[in-house]
Amino acid sequence: MVNRQWYNKLTSRLPFAKLVVYLRVQKSRARAISINIWSKRKSRID
Repeated sequence: MVNRQWYNKLTSRLPFAKLVVYLRVQKSRARAISINIWSKRKSRID
């Protein structure tokens, strides 16, 4: 686990890092949603 204080210092200095983290979260969220949709479709077919 990353040290929270160190992380806050890093992100406050680098807004770009916040953007990267945000995009990473969005990507993983989109992946989870697409997996969810795919599994629902699969269950309908079965």
